[in-house]
Amino acid sequence: MVNPKVQLLVHGSNIGAYTPSIDYSGVSIVSTKTVSNPNYLFIDVEIRANAMAGKLDITFTKGKE
Repeated sequence: MVNPKVQLLVHGSNIGAYTPSIDYSGVSIVSTKTVSNPNYLFIDVEIRANAMAGKLDITFTKGKE
């Protein structure tokens, strides 16, 4: 993979109040960014070379846990 870093833009009602997590080998969340509109959340993800192709879920938990 040329660039192992990806930024996701997530939109949803008050999504900025949630904390995302990923449980997938070789994939991790590096950081999250909220903006003035609470309905948007940016998630910076890193995909390491050992990550296998496949489907993964992002879990959103209420609050900054």
